[in-house]
Amino acid sequence: MSLGKVQPLPKGEWREQRMQSFLQQQQQQQQQQQQSFRVVSFNILAEGYAQTPQADTTMYPQCPAPYRRFNHRAPLLARELLQLNGDIVSLENPMFEDLRASLNSKWPNLLEEIMPKLASIFSWSADDISEDGEVEENGAAAAAAAAAAAPESGGAAAAGKGGGGEGEEGLDLNLPVSVHLKNCYSSSFLPFSNFAADFYATLDHIFVSKNVKVIRTLPGVSLDSVKKEGGLLSSFFPSDHLPIVADLIIDK
Repeated sequence: MSLGKVQPLPKGEWREQRMQSFLQQQQQQQQQQQQSFRVVSFNILAEGYAQTPQADTTMYPQCPAPYRRFNHRAPLLARELLQLNGDIVSLENPMFEDLRASLNSKWPNLLEEIMPKLASIFSWSADDISEDGEVEENGAAAAAAAAAAAPESGGAAAAGKGGGGEGEEGLDLNLPVSVHLKNCYSSSFLPFSNFAADFYATLDHIFVSKNVKVIRTLPGVSLDSVKKEGGLLSSFFPSDHLPIVADLIIDK
């Protein structure tokens, strides 16, 4: 992947501690590591959201505009994704043209060969950035990452309990009776996954079928360590969401 000249990237205390803790878990579980696969889910913050008037005044006042621009955030995003090294990667908020430009050098036939193998889920939110898209029905997945869903929302209830969201507009929020999912972070430390200046919550989730065993998850971050920074988005961290990660084994 070509992302420009390689330069030393800024470090942040809470980020380095989080990655070090995850690395120590891996070193303690080498035997299981050989048989596992990794799911990464990351809301990478679309450029359109990062440069609005609300971004300046309400959402990210702690982060100067130059640090919110994609040309600063791109190598930081690459650091996260390359270090986490997922086998299945779910990105939310990618700007397609930026993503395509970064990937084209490695996969020049991206649209013809790679895109048909990706699964996309679109939300028909009534805002000026979301776009309509077609949802292929009857698809099956061993692991599914559901990003930007509040724990009490219909989407999270449907994934975790098989149904929910009565009275909500949108898709039928019921899973087929043969599909049973569990949240990989149900017993892990994750006090929040999204932290802007005026809001924080656990909005990101990885759901897997019940025959999939969770070996470990990338730990969360303490609230106090991010509060003193004013939010996640900063000179050393490229998004207002944390990436979440689960190492998994399929029980046979």
